[in-house]
Amino acid sequence: MRWHYALLAVALYLLFALVITRIRAELGPPVHDQHFSGPDHVLTTTLGTHQWSGRELTMLNFFYWFNRAYRSHPMPFILEGFKMAHDQRAALTPFFKAFLWAGLWGAVLSFWAFLHYAYRYGTGAEFFAGQQFGFEAYNRLQNWVQLGQEPHQGKVAAMGEDAAEQVLAFAMRHGQSAAATATARLLGSMPGVERLLSRAAQPCPLALAARHADRRLRFAAVDAILRAKPRGPYPGASYVSEAIRFMAASRGAKRVLVGSPRREESMRLAGLLVRLGYETEIASTGREIVRKALDSPDYEIVLIDAIVSYPTVDEVLQSLRRDGRTSLVPVGVLAAAGDLERASHMARNDARAEAFPRPHDFPTVQWQIERLAALGGDLLSPSERKRQAGAALDWLADWSRSPGGWFDGSGVEPTVVAALETPGLTAKACVVLGNLGTPRAQQALVDLASRKTVPLADRRAALEAFRTAVQQRGILLTTAKIQLQYDRYNQSAGEDPATQAVLGQILDCLEAPTRPLNQASRGLESPSPHMAQGGDQPES
Repeated sequence: MRWHYALLAVALYLLFALVITRIRAELGPPVHDQHFSGPDHVLTTTLGTHQWSGRELTMLNFFYWFNRAYRSHPMPFILEGFKMAHDQRAALTPFFKAFLWAGLWGAVLSFWAFLHYAYRYGTGAEFFAGQQFGFEAYNRLQNWVQLGQEPHQGKVAAMGEDAAEQVLAFAMRHGQSAAATATARLLGSMPGVERLLSRAAQPCPLALAARHADRRLRFAAVDAILRAKPRGPYPGASYVSEAIRFMAASRGAKRVLVGSPRREESMRLAGLLVRLGYETEIASTGREIVRKALDSPDYEIVLIDAIVSYPTVDEVLQSLRRDGRTSLVPVGVLAAAGDLERASHMARNDARAEAFPRPHDFPTVQWQIERLAALGGDLLSPSERKRQAGAALDWLADWSRSPGGWFDGSGVEPTVVAALETPGLTAKACVVLGNLGTPRAQQALVDLASRKTVPLADRRAALEAFRTAVQQRGILLTTAKIQLQYDRYNQSAGEDPATQAVLGQILDCLEAPTRPLNQASRGLESPSPHMAQGGDQPES
């Protein structure tokens, strides 16, 4: 047998032995049964039999006697014995010698017992189990040699996906986020991910990763799931919907959430944080702190006054840590000098929280923010969050072209409307709103296209999205909003021709139902019916 095949077979056998031992050690089943999973089965399934010689197949086939089902594998029993000896603080050397002796004599006695009962009762009469096992092994070898076996592509693919899924679950369970992220990306390139999503009643590891605290892992998991293009609901689909909405809410900014019932103190602290380059959001109650923290992925730090109530700081910290969207965000608990001990008690069991006295000058604020940023570890940078937001908007655009299915689109519209104000994301948000075509979406698109402070490319993107919305859903603006649009056009006499063209095309869309189809479908460069030829002023 070629040495590399022999080495691979032995390595697989030892790997299976370790896996079985770990399963027995972690889950504690008294028995196990893994039929047809040994190296002989794996190698011929993945590689086929045509590249093996008859002697090699014979050698591989005769592994059958000790890896047919692994039911008598000694490693779990040995491990359990060592564990009991360790718990009793007994010397392990005698146990080791005893296990070696038992293994040697156990093999000899087993062989003898089999031959004895086969001779006494007859393998073709009462003791037929040995004959059955022999038939299995020799019949399989005959099929390998005479008929051959091609590599089973379906099983190979399934083994790859299942193995990757197990690696993902192991990495998440042991806090290896980088390995889990790489595995999720690998799963995204495999063809059978949809099968993993829907084969059980509980969410699979990939779906669970979509709500993981590590945002890189969460993004990789959502990307892998959407690449699979699930055709129907599956356990954990709501996790993916929630993750996409959360990622799409990023503006790519550095933000701090300040929670305090003392508004003057919050405003003073916000002014100091601006000097450090942070945008600040203020909340006055514990409930408001949690709600705002879960609404935006841009909060890099949360500062909470120790006197916050409804609920208290303890409960706020618990709520933040229970949700994967905020579980890694560092929290500073600010207290008066006489209340610092109580604040420290609140933060003592949270590795990403620390108590500080209320800062009164810029150097103190800077030091506290640096301490909290160090607690946060390797969080996403603003540019990474913005890239994820762009990808999330692309996913929402794909969904909004044919809403329904497994994706829960509730709450998407406010997030996308807010994304209109983020440079670099405006055009993507316009596409989503144009596909949604709701009254609020149409109004947001018209308002954006009418603002002369917005770059012309974004205004044109909003115009095209509004045209799409009108074509799909009709005009859903109120009479007052339509009249406002006419006023905007008539007041654009001093604006540049491009701005006038955009405003005129908005009115084209509004008047399209009353016009011939050929007029309603003109492009941006066509003259507007509301603008006289030769550059004359708009109609009054």
